[in-house]
Amino acid sequence: MKKKWCAVVIAMGLALVLTAGAVASDPLQLVVNGQEIKPDVPAQIIKDRTMVP
Repeated sequence: MKKKWCAVVIAMGLALVLTAGAVASDPLQLVVNGQEIKPDVPAQIIKDRTMVP
């Protein structure tokens, strides 16, 4: 029973780790007054805040 439980926990952990990278890879878009702006320097997320040049 412990081996099954351990296998389930490992599988769930792998699923979370593999999907987190896909979510984090979405590019940021800068939209001002309904128009998308392409800055020279990309926006960055630092400590849960989006920093825009």
